[in-house]
Amino acid sequence: QRLAAMEAEAEARLAAAHSRRQALEDRVRAEVRQAALRVAEAGHIIELYRSRLAPASRDRVQAARVAFESSRVDFPALIDAERNLRTVELGLEQALTSYRQRLAELARLTGQPPGVVEERDLLDGVAALGGDLPFAPSAETPAAPPSLPGAAAAGDTP
Repeated sequence: QRLAAMEAEAEARLAAAHSRRQALEDRVRAEVRQAALRVAEAGHIIELYRSRLAPASRDRVQAARVAFESSRVDFPALIDAERNLRTVELGLEQALTSYRQRLAELARLTGQPPGVVEERDLLDGVAALGGDLPFAPSAETPAAPPSLPGAAAAGDTP
């Protein structure tokens, strides 16, 4: 009878350990899913800067420059357009920084060294873990989105 009680106690501890393990796995999967969503969100913000905000700001600067050269606007209007472009460029750089931080967080959560594994590989691994991400990594998703055309790339000297 004592042996049966010890066996029942051991089985109860084993079941509790399995339950704790399952809860931990679920929590980790949820954290990884959330981190992957944050990476995708940051990538979307970068794409908005690159496809809409930056081109529109560059167009406004060009239009203000032409208008200034033809004496249709004053110098402060040209300066305002340039200032707006610099603000957009700064926003893009901040978005790129956020993207890289979120990618590093995803790498950390999946046990990968930051900067070593490409984003697509991370997201594919996340999908394999959970299998039901609310988005699918695309072939066009870059590991490190490029900055504005004409801007110095990382490591370039001016």
